[in-house]
Amino acid sequence: MTGSPPDKGPYQADDGSGSPADAPAGPWWQRGVLVAVVGMVAVTAVVLTLPDREVELSTGRAPQPFVELALTSAPRATCGDGSVRVRFRMTSHLEEREALRYRVAVDPSGPRAETVRRRGKVRLAPGESTAVRVRLANVPDGPHDVTVRLRHRPERLRVHCDPSRR
Repeated sequence: MTGSPPDKGPYQADDGSGSPADAPAGPWWQRGVLVAVVGMVAVTAVVLTLPDREVELSTGRAPQPFVELALTSAPRATCGDGSVRVRFRMTSHLEEREALRYRVAVDPSGPRAETVRRRGKVRLAPGESTAVRVRLANVPDGPHDVTVRLRHRPERLRVHCDPSRR
């Protein structure tokens, strides 16, 4: 035991006699630059492996064609006693003139009640708009949903009518 340095415990401070391998590699910003360069190389590698179409969709602003549907009267005005009056506006944001088929349906909530439907068709050019009025008679009493749907399109309007809430 004589002549050997005392053992350092896990909580003892370094007295500066450690080897150069334990010393930091340089200023902190040099390590930060290295990490940033490695990160940029990794991101570049991921972007280069993606298909061109994926990059185009992620970074481009391609127009998405749609048809705008909007009620032109208050939802309460749609619900009537024994009849339904739906007033809505269709605006085309499609790429070319198209015939748009719509269906207005009254779906009663009660059992044994039948759905009342009315269909129609409108031709609209891009940017063109038209007002549509539909009246459905013989609507069963009680709560029901009035739905406007476009054929082969995802757009729709829905109004819930409940006569007990008037």
